[in-house]
Amino acid sequence: MHPKSEIHEHKFINIFWPLLIEVFLAVLVNLSDTLMLYAVSNEAVGAVGSSATYLSFISVSFTIFSTGALAVFTQFIGAKKHFAAQHALKVALLINLGISAIISVIFIFFSTPILRLLMGNSTLVPAASQYLQIVGGSVIFTGLTPIVGNYMRSFGHDKSPMFASLAANVVNIVLNVLAIYVFHWGVIGVALATAVSHFVNLVGHIILAYIHVPIIADDTLDTSTRIIIKDMLKVGLPAALETFMYFGAMATVVTILNLYDPSGIQVTVRVTVEHIASIAFIPSAALAHANSIKTGFRCGRHNYERCASETKRIALWGLSISVSIALLLAIFGDPIINLFAQTEGAHGHELEEIVHLVKLCLWIQVGLEIGRSINLITGESLKVAGDSLFVGIVGFFSLSVVVGLGSYLLGYRFGLGVIGVFIVLALDEVLRGIAMLFRWNTRIWVKKTLVP
Repeated sequence: MHPKSEIHEHKFINIFWPLLIEVFLAVLVNLSDTLMLYAVSNEAVGAVGSSATYLSFISVSFTIFSTGALAVFTQFIGAKKHFAAQHALKVALLINLGISAIISVIFIFFSTPILRLLMGNSTLVPAASQYLQIVGGSVIFTGLTPIVGNYMRSFGHDKSPMFASLAANVVNIVLNVLAIYVFHWGVIGVALATAVSHFVNLVGHIILAYIHVPIIADDTLDTSTRIIIKDMLKVGLPAALETFMYFGAMATVVTILNLYDPSGIQVTVRVTVEHIASIAFIPSAALAHANSIKTGFRCGRHNYERCASETKRIALWGLSISVSIALLLAIFGDPIINLFAQTEGAHGHELEEIVHLVKLCLWIQVGLEIGRSINLITGESLKVAGDSLFVGIVGFFSLSVVVGLGSYLLGYRFGLGVIGVFIVLALDEVLRGIAMLFRWNTRIWVKKTLVP
């Protein structure tokens, strides 16, 4: 049985709005988790934050095949090679299952030695280890969920992943409230809530995929497993390199800010700005993912003219929306700034300094959003089109040189602290955005698509 071949003709808005809700919920849950953790202690926030940073590095290994699978799914379905797309799903799930199972075992049994190596004799290690054991042990669920979600979206079932994520987020918030305010389980309770929500999300994705996406039988596989894996790696490895470099650059930024200001105010400002600015990030992220799905379909159909023009149009929309939100946050963001600063325990002169620095950084963030929206939307389209290597190379050099070296010079050597760091981050996004747009306009990506 074949799914309907008109799947590539689904309206962009039907793909976009479920993704917008998904990204919004993810950001909202992250913010609520952070705010609720302050009810436990500042140490709990630090422990969970440290563990989450290391988990982010490890999660890069999952993006190799989840990103690669999205490109393969959409291009194969655009070319009406539905059975090959189904086979690619099995391959991607099997590989990520093996990777995530190994990582889960490592975190369950070796979290404490790993954190001792990374954090030394920090007092945060015991709590961070508890969190890493539980949440790290559940990565076997998070390694599979994006692949199933991308598979459903590729077949036009855009709302199904949203409903699964919605259920998981509700479970996460409810369990967090119970764990923190009712049972007083602290970090362990938060970790259990997160792990259970990951499990619920995967189960929801699998059930909805089984219900909505037909099993395709009695067909001939015209693309070998070796070619499918090769195509996934072609897209996924450079994308993972870019993500890894990004996390590495952010870790470098934190280290530089701690050297510049051991009191932690500069780092607090950076974290606060990131939380607030994530509101402006939401539409660009959703537009980028939705457009990447349409890009894959169109590349599979060899409809390159429509692909090129629509991506530039979506990039312009993303730029307009994200910059407008960033401007509103910079102008009217005082209540949100005060909420975070006070929740983090700041008062007196320290509170005034944090609020002042956050306001300045939010204005710089407007420039950052100009670059980030274009970088996200055109960069994701380049990846799915098969030109992921270019994105990875640009990301590697910009994040290591511009962010790494630039943060040291402006933030530490020239004494600008977090202001200098945000100037550098904005410069990085703008430069990468220009590079992505230039590459897109060259049409070199047309020669790199996965379907001949």
